Amino acid sequence: RCGACHKTGSTYGLVLISFADAMRGGKAGAVILPGDSAGSPLVLLQASGTHYVTLSAGELSKVQQWIDAGAPEK
Repeated sequence: RCGACHKTGSTYGLVLISFADAMRGGKAGAVILPGDSAGSPLVLLQASGTHYVTLSAGELSKVQQWIDAGAPEK
């Protein structure tokens, strides 16, 4: 669902259409730090509740688990 807004030409250059796009990050750098959900900007922003679209607690938990597992492509 993030790809609806974070597509080619999106604000801050963050494209979340594919795995490669997500791992590339945006103009400010990486948003996913494999193995470190607590330090990943994506998680920090979502956990703060200040992003205009916020993941549910369950969705955020799944993202955190995925990142902590090394953010594997599959």
